Amino acid sequence: MARPTRKLHELVLVRRSDKAYVWFGGKYVYLGKWDGEEPSEIALRRFEEYKAKWKVNPTTEVKVKSDALFCELWKAWKKSPEAPLSKSRKDFERTERLLFGTMDAIGPHLGTKLTDFTALELRTWQSHLCQLKDKNGKLCLSRDTIRRCVNLVRQGFQWGAVGGVVDQNHAASLLFVESPAKGKVKEGRKLASVNKTNSEKAIPFLSPPLQKVVQLLWLTTARPSEILGLMGEDLENLSEQNQFHRIQRTGSILLRGGADMDLEQEGVWAAVLEEHKTAGKGFERVIFFGPKAQEILRPIVGVEGYLFKPREGREFQLAEQAKKQTTTGKGSKKPKKGELAERKPGEFYSSDALCKAVKKGCKKAKIPPFNPYQIRHSSSAAIMDSRGKEAASVYMGHKPSGITGGYTGNNLRLAAKVAREVG
Repeated sequence: MARPTRKLHELVLVRRSDKAYVWFGGKYVYLGKWDGEEPSEIALRRFEEYKAKWKVNPTTEVKVKSDALFCELWKAWKKSPEAPLSKSRKDFERTERLLFGTMDAIGPHLGTKLTDFTALELRTWQSHLCQLKDKNGKLCLSRDTIRRCVNLVRQGFQWGAVGGVVDQNHAASLLFVESPAKGKVKEGRKLASVNKTNSEKAIPFLSPPLQKVVQLLWLTTARPSEILGLMGEDLENLSEQNQFHRIQRTGSILLRGGADMDLEQEGVWAAVLEEHKTAGKGFERVIFFGPKAQEILRPIVGVEGYLFKPREGREFQLAEQAKKQTTTGKGSKKPKKGELAERKPGEFYSSDALCKAVKKGCKKAKIPPFNPYQIRHSSSAAIMDSRGKEAASVYMGHKPSGITGGYTGNNLRLAAKVAREVG
């Protein structure tokens, strides 16, 4: 027997701080002031407009108008093809919370109109971010984080100006707001070097897939996200979107100058990344794997999908827990219920998951915690000391300098030589 169709709930006016709101489109939308015991006429009129939209299509988007709210412009920009890419999604969501708040607390600009969010208002909001503190009374946002949040606001208004919703002079005026000066706000912590001997003490406390990841980070100087995204070779069911993760053991790579580099002749494996920091400027990013890295990858390079699977790590953790658990009393194994029982490992590891696992491993090994991204700094410094600055630069995949470097690209043959000797 089919379930009866669930009736849609009616929209209800909500009063907060003498202001009228309505829950629409996944968030509270400001309608107007609450005069005394009754909502204002503007709030009631706008409420009727939303009720009409709700009856026709409850999932309809709020169309951006010239007199719209800032949150409506943000929502439309978020769902547009021009929205920030996945690499900026974390900053985008943080900026959204700081502007409009959450379900528990309303943000300062949930009910602000586009025309009211001027350059002065942006500077005031930036000063507010500089003074935000955590539970311990310490500043929680660094100067670089605040700069990225302010830039996202500017991009949102620029998107609205292109669409004819925001006045071009209004969007341009936001560019005059200066970034917070040094010394008046929290500075970001720079990643220091990490001792390789100490980091190796934490490896035994990681799951087997993540043990291989940390070892490869030392050998390749790659970023954690680049190693975690590696996939097997010669797989017919790989989509074109994931081809840049594929490891290539044979064949040749086309260099920027037009020549080919034979991998078997060079004695290295390679992974050509199509999505990276300088991809938009026409520079290649190639990760080379020398003899040591090949020994780590050889048993898993032919598997289907991502090389480092959370499922294997989860099976290892359950096996380790089973050794310590007893049938009764403290530490006994109990079946999980609800969402925990249905939760399954993802398809691949994220950078945050790797960072958390490494910190736990450092705690168990009783060594100072480190960030996996620090390995890239330490490994490249060792290569620079032994083989020079240029060798370290090309091996890390840095953008070549100068006009000639822009034409010829990275010296991938030098990078392959470093991988053959170091990695």
